[in-house]
Amino acid sequence: MQATKPLYVRLPSTDADRLDAVAAATGKSKRRLVSEAVRDHLDDDKLTVGRIALRENPAEVMTLAEAAAFLRLDESAVEQSATQGELPGRCIAGEWRFAHAALLAWLAGTSSVPRQ
Repeated sequence: MQATKPLYVRLPSTDADRLDAVAAATGKSKRRLVSEAVRDHLDDDKLTVGRIALRENPAEVMTLAEAAAFLRLDESAVEQSATQGELPGRCIAGEWRFAHAALLAWLAGTSSVPRQ
């Protein structure tokens, strides 16, 4: 196991809230997110200047929980909408799956949702 060193920082509330949200959405610990950001955006000789994105791209096919997080809704609301045919998704062996592209098209109003 790699040696660790404590790091104590104070972040602006909005940044700390964003870190909390990303940790919740991705399932990654804040420690892991910060470590990845340091590795990806700092090197031995210079600081990489610019905006960093701590969001991961959504999977092409999402679970109910992932789709709910993506849509920023409760899982029960997403499941109910999908069951009623209002939201594009497929129930396979009792598990809901959602195509990222279909959800984006649905949000944009460019797709019709076929009833199951």
